[in-house]
Amino acid sequence: MNKYVAENKTKQQTMSSVRRVALVTGSSRGIGRAIALRLAKDGHDIVVNYQSNAAKAQEAVNDILALNQPGLRAIAIQGDVGILADGKRIVDETLQHFGRIDTVVFNAAWIVYQSIEDLT
Repeated sequence: MNKYVAENKTKQQTMSSVRRVALVTGSSRGIGRAIALRLAKDGHDIVVNYQSNAAKAQEAVNDILALNQPGLRAIAIQGDVGILADGKRIVDETLQHFGRIDTVVFNAAWIVYQSIEDLT
């Protein structure tokens, strides 16, 4: 094996051992939770963002940690991404905890249920 190939392989091994960090908004349940679980399986540490249901967010964190991947970390951070100050705080707390953000999935949504007549 030539020197270049050996050095390149070492760099790839080092890069693959570094876990990426994903912030998934609205990930305490539903599609967001499924996305967070998938990203964790693919090598990301996870920030579960939720607006109001801390118990569901903690369940999501527990499900992620139950994957039993070496070095896997997950936390829940409360905040409404529709409020600028909350969004900034979520990012700041993520950076304080993990030191980086590699992936952001904007999954959070809000729904107003109305009759079809009221929408037109």
